[in-house]
Amino acid sequence: MLSGYVELIHGEAKRESSVQQHPLGTRGIDPNGNVFRYASAGEALAQGKVVMQAAGVANHDMDLVTAAAAQDATSVTVTLGGTAATLDQYKNGYLYVNDGPGEGQMFSVAGHPAADASATLALRLEDGDDVRVALTSSSLCGLMANPYSSAEIWDADDVDGPALGVTPTLITSGYYFWLQTWGYCACLVDVAGVIGQPVKVSDGTDGATELLNRDATDENDMVVGVAAHIAAVSGDYGVLFLQISP
Repeated sequence: MLSGYVELIHGEAKRESSVQQHPLGTRGIDPNGNVFRYASAGEALAQGKVVMQAAGVANHDMDLVTAAAAQDATSVTVTLGGTAATLDQYKNGYLYVNDGPGEGQMFSVAGHPAADASATLALRLEDGDDVRVALTSSSLCGLMANPYSSAEIWDADDVDGPALGVTPTLITSGYYFWLQTWGYCACLVDVAGVIGQPVKVSDGTDGATELLNRDATDENDMVVGVAAHIAAVSGDYGVLFLQISP
């Protein structure tokens, strides 16, 4: 699906576009070695905020009746639940077998037509990512859009998916942008960190991070990096060595 990476010049990661210029998830590296992933915004995104993967579609995400597909098949057909699918909604995303024969496999989706609610949907698999363990009519599948599609601000009260990265600039809803996933960045701080110690997603402030306290009740929250440079004051934007996707 993706090959190599894009070399970003200084400031390029702070530019957005209304037109898609790279496949979602494309890896970019700036001259300082900071790493980014190409994403789209599901809502307006402020700078210096943690964003997360968008929620899946409940009528697409698991237990879809699946047509038999032999080993080496290059497409898989599923029957949708009560929600239609738009053209290429799952392009660069995934089809996975959640139950029955062939369960545990995951495939990259190259594209597909639009389909009505409760209709069949034929998904073309990426070249080389064909079926390895045959599927039968007893197999059940789920669909997941590209994780960098329609990214949204981390919602401490309503988590839809894992944290993906930090916004380097203000992003318009529906636009395409470079989301930082590794390296030094400025990020909103909820609870002040301690330099050199890990920080996690906030459980109280949307888009923020806070110190990971392994003796507290929130120690299972996702760790996103390490506090760096200063012990930032709550409500400020501190320096974080981001460690999500290198």
